[in-house]
Amino acid sequence: MRLTAQQFSAMVAGDELLKKTMRSTRSVAVVTTGVLVIGILSFSQAVPAAQQVQQLLNQRQELDQTLWQAEEQAQHYEQRIVRLWDELLRSNDKYEILKRFPLATLVLGEAESHDSLALGITRVRFGPAHRELSSAAWKARLDDFAEQGYVIDQTEWHHSRFVPAEDARPAQSEVSAIIHAAREEPPHRVILQATLDITWSPRVDAQDLPIPDQIAVSHLDVLDRRAPAAFQKVFEFARTATRFPLEPLIVYDLNGDGLSEIILGGANSVLWNHGAGQFEVAPFLDDTDHVFADAAILADFTNDGYVDFIGVDIARYPLLFEGNAEGRFTTTGHRIVDATFEQPKSFTAGDVDGDGDLDLFIANYKNAYEGGQMPTPYYDANDGHPAYLLRNDGNGNFTDMTEAAGLTAKRFRRTYSSSLVDLDDDADQDLLVVSDFAGFDMYLNDGRGRFTDVSDQFGEHRHLF
Repeated sequence: MRLTAQQFSAMVAGDELLKKTMRSTRSVAVVTTGVLVIGILSFSQAVPAAQQVQQLLNQRQELDQTLWQAEEQAQHYEQRIVRLWDELLRSNDKYEILKRFPLATLVLGEAESHDSLALGITRVRFGPAHRELSSAAWKARLDDFAEQGYVIDQTEWHHSRFVPAEDARPAQSEVSAIIHAAREEPPHRVILQATLDITWSPRVDAQDLPIPDQIAVSHLDVLDRRAPAAFQKVFEFARTATRFPLEPLIVYDLNGDGLSEIILGGANSVLWNHGAGQFEVAPFLDDTDHVFADAAILADFTNDGYVDFIGVDIARYPLLFEGNAEGRFTTTGHRIVDATFEQPKSFTAGDVDGDGDLDLFIANYKNAYEGGQMPTPYYDANDGHPAYLLRNDGNGNFTDMTEAAGLTAKRFRRTYSSSLVDLDDDADQDLLVVSDFAGFDMYLNDGRGRFTDVSDQFGEHRHLF
């Protein structure tokens, strides 16, 4: 039988070919996906499902040997870098892991410039690589750093570029690397930012991983600071079964003293700012029965001069908590509208109808391939969860005005962000919405809360993948 688009999406969900396709250029992705879709949809009803799957696998194997051949090789060589990073993450003796990394020679440059940066940081930039270190000399340097008391805190390794072997020329890779290290006494903190040009040996190890022959450090910056850490820990969040996200994270001056507090809605915590980098951790809401989604908003929705808080809790309803003169929220939250929000990602407030109070726009995101659904079309998807424009009566009670405002046509965007802002200098609040698998949509307000979609005037420039 023929496969529907949903069945196709479910079949290829998590497939390595799809991952490669999404990493490729847009033109290749479209062509490759088209080949697969045509191949699947052209199966006749007489072809058994198992045979369809086998044909798809054969087609994938053929593509791996032709179109994706260089990508397959790149991933094979990349496993050496992935193995290194994984072992560094797991090990408490990172020097030993680096010493075990196989290479014949390491080529370094000389320090060429010294620059003074903020906070007592110095940047040393090295020139072109020309000095060769043997594997033994490299290991001796690592031992020296360890003996001086330097501890490697973290590392990053990214395979940026790969050139397959051709004729007598061996395979080559470009890898970006970052290493953070620190010594407590005397205090010294170091960050190495390097670009490594790897020339690969034709040999492999017992695990069939390629072995580097020469690594040339084509770019190296060393940042160092001879002082204790510039940042001090003021708060540590421990995940629990009921409280695991920190979000929503909001920075706002709650008590009007000119210093911004840090609100961690998921942890129901506020870091009260006492100045000079001093913070006091306290509960954010007295009503502790709610866990909120990853976005929320602080603004005066009740017209009493004090900031209020609106967030969507795990029951998916938006709740308003009224604030007092001290910037604290001591009352129980109340539901502001009888509408649910699956994945509220963006809140923005403004007086859209000119009645002197703040109205509210809440938009949802929706994860790609949720339930096997591919965002369709991928450049203009309008198949997510609905957004709402809510009219405020001035006392923090809201009604749905989305349809009356003319915002229903594209309300199912997979929205990342939105802003109510005057875009055309006519003293009213217009609306800008930015969405995944779509781009941005712009709506101009007539001053009474009726919006006109003017997105098309930007042509193809408004689309984003």
